Amino acid sequence: DLQVAREKTAFLLGPGLLVAPVLAPAATRRRVYLPAGRWYSLADGAPREGGREHEVAAPLEEIPLFAAAGAILPRFQSELETLDRCSGCGLADLAAAERGPLALAVYLGASGSFALYDGSELALEGSVASPPAAILLDGKLLGACGTTTAGVDCVVSRGAHATVVTIGSRDAFALVGRHPNGNELVALRLRGGPPARSYQITLHH
Repeated sequence: DLQVAREKTAFLLGPGLLVAPVLAPAATRRRVYLPAGRWYSLADGAPREGGREHEVAAPLEEIPLFAAAGAILPRFQSELETLDRCSGCGLADLAAAERGPLALAVYLGASGSFALYDGSELALEGSVASPPAAILLDGKLLGACGTTTAGVDCVVSRGAHATVVTIGSRDAFALVGRHPNGNELVALRLRGGPPARSYQITLHH
């Protein structure tokens, strides 16, 4: 892709995250060339096809970021204090966050993997980006969440571009999305035996 070779105002952060900083003073929009494949805006979750330019919003407080299909982006669910501990500031310290729930943003449309810091691995299998009609966890069909999601295996929400699932404390799992005809569309597996924790997983489609 010669256009990628000529690109001077955007860069890849790892294999699955494209960063497009704003370099023009007072600009609130910019044009971004996305390489071939399917990409998702981290701002609104909307999918975009690569191999061409897109004009995107670039407000002062937000750098345009795009995740490639197949990317898995883990993040802690609380804001962290990574320097000196501060009392009463409402931020969690890193040690406490490592024991707490983990949020996973999973971008459908290609296979991918992510190795966690504890040596375990998340593996995404399947190249279909359609929203799953049914979601199974370790072979069990997941229903909609009730009034609470803490420690519960359930589907939190289904939207146009994302499906959100919570998983109670586990050290391994197989999350499978199925087509209305019963065929498997996508599978997300956690392997490696990390310490048991709970997860909130957003499947972007």
